[in-house]
Amino acid sequence: MTMIRKWGKLSSENFEQVLNSDVTLMRVVRDGNMRYVLADEFGEIAGVLSGKMKKSMENGGGAPCIGDWVEVLARPLDVEEVVIERIMPRETCLKRKNAGAGVDIQNMASNVDTVFICTSINDDLNVRRIERFGIISKGSGADTVVVLTKSDLVDDPKEVANALQKRLGSTLVVTANATGETGYDEVKALMRPHKTYAFIGSSGVGKSTLINGLMGEDIMTTSGIRNDDKGRHTTTHRQMLRSPEGHLLIDMPGVREVQLYDDKDALNLAFEDIAELAMQCKFNDCKHENEPGCAVNQSIDNGEIDYDRLVNYKKMLREMDAYWKRTGRGKFKSSRKR
Repeated sequence: MTMIRKWGKLSSENFEQVLNSDVTLMRVVRDGNMRYVLADEFGEIAGVLSGKMKKSMENGGGAPCIGDWVEVLARPLDVEEVVIERIMPRETCLKRKNAGAGVDIQNMASNVDTVFICTSINDDLNVRRIERFGIISKGSGADTVVVLTKSDLVDDPKEVANALQKRLGSTLVVTANATGETGYDEVKALMRPHKTYAFIGSSGVGKSTLINGLMGEDIMTTSGIRNDDKGRHTTTHRQMLRSPEGHLLIDMPGVREVQLYDDKDALNLAFEDIAELAMQCKFNDCKHENEPGCAVNQSIDNGEIDYDRLVNYKKMLREMDAYWKRTGRGKFKSSRKR
């Protein structure tokens, strides 16, 4: 079980299979363009898909993604690659709809304990985009934390963090910067050995710089800020690193556009304040517009919820309904009130 302690935890289901069979498990620590690097207690090795897995993918089955535990054929010490036979059940899975007008879903990372949504605290900070990232993060089943990077660029980063914390409700907001020895303390305080942490966000917001700081050395290539205050895209593949403290860190390419699918439960988790208030509205089909007895609008009038947060919630709800219709299943009927 040295491998499991080193490369993260297994679900109870996977753990039982390891104990009661001759299954050889490895973890996907790098993926990109259908190329995989796997890791166990002996180190890293290339992984290739078996014919059975390729056939399954042709019939709509999913491909491995970073963070997966996979079953492989026994690994002789003198081979350069192993064959991936099966993906083990996932505890959590971070996913989004592929870009474009289609309906395909992309698995971004699996078996993640906490998702750190990274965004620069400079003029590129976009609250609506953070809320959008929050939906795919909450929907994964992992914990969610927002990290305001490059906090040395503003005079009072705590003021910005507190304002965003009020907007996001129960989602924790922390700050980080690359200057000084304590720049990453707020993030480090949330991390535990053998846990897996995924870092997502737009291109150039400082994810790789943050991971370098947590690793204690420059491993990931970084880029500075352009003249228009935007970040430069750096990471081109997904990679898992193991920090000196035993934290498992997943750096992923910057996401230019977060497209949503029909995960109303994730929407309600990310907008838990609105979802809970909606349960108190006078009418079951309240649209939170001009209806009497609307608890959501009453909360907005009282200054408890930002009106723009409700606007963004409705926008993404419409986007999910549009996705549902594109699948040919008609209008989505949520089991929860909106």
